[in-house]
Amino acid sequence: MPFVKINDINIFYKIFVDQEEVETFNPDEPVMIVCHGGMGIIDHQLEVPAWLPFSSHLPVIFIDQRGCGRSDDGDQSLWTMDQFGDDIFNFSNALGIDHPVVAGVSSGGYASIAYATRHPSHPRALILANTEPTVSPEAKRDAYAAIGRRADRRDFAPFKDLNDNEIEEYADKAAAATIAYDLEPTPENFEAFAKYGFSLISKTSYEFIPPFRQNMEMKKLFANGYKKFDYSDSMPRITCPVLWFAGEWDPLHPACCAQEGAKKLTQVDLHILPTGAPVYQDNPDAFYQEVSIFLQKLGVECRSIPCGRLNQ
Repeated sequence: MPFVKINDINIFYKIFVDQEEVETFNPDEPVMIVCHGGMGIIDHQLEVPAWLPFSSHLPVIFIDQRGCGRSDDGDQSLWTMDQFGDDIFNFSNALGIDHPVVAGVSSGGYASIAYATRHPSHPRALILANTEPTVSPEAKRDAYAAIGRRADRRDFAPFKDLNDNEIEEYADKAAAATIAYDLEPTPENFEAFAKYGFSLISKTSYEFIPPFRQNMEMKKLFANGYKKFDYSDSMPRITCPVLWFAGEWDPLHPACCAQEGAKKLTQVDLHILPTGAPVYQDNPDAFYQEVSIFLQKLGVECRSIPCGRLNQ
């Protein structure tokens, strides 16, 4: 299995070309590195179905981030978002990739932002999905409340058989559970977040691909990221082209937070899609089209545009 040594740890990764796993690639051509979210909870496997189609255009590398999946834990004092960003930089250099296209989802987006702010001359481009430069519990609370007021609120599975008062109560519970887990990541708070908060992130259910392992210490440390990092003031350091996706009703990564971050960039294409999280689950066609157009602008030859709903 492929590992690469960077500083104190071994990072596990997989390379795909033309949707087949391979052992080698040309690092002198454009390469995409995909960074998963859910620090300590998931690994690269959850992202493969969504991002694999782009390997028909350029090599796509999936990594297990430090402390996740098959990668080493390393020193727990280095479990910081700054270090996750540095790991992307060091991983790229170890494989001889000078200017990667780095794609980050959720907290993988946090790491991608950390990487680009700390090493601004290194990325060829960023693709960010359902992420933001800092976490705002207030924005999450407002986003959950907004879901409960939507005209299409009964399209969300938990609301299907509820009356208006019960929907409002459920949305309030979801917001409270999410913020409680942000502030204090106890097992009890996580259970409530998983029951109420997580149930409203998307209208479309999808298959959860179990990780190689779960790192409960890392999961407890990061929770939903609150007060663990803030790159708001560092965003202007990002000078590469950025394609940024936000979900209109994503309560974990509210679109308003992406809008605030995007305002500080000079080369950004922000798309707020009528989706939850992740955007490619509810609206894969729009996602694949915009990413393909973005890659073409970077000089990547896109022979076709992937389309179709992901596995459910």
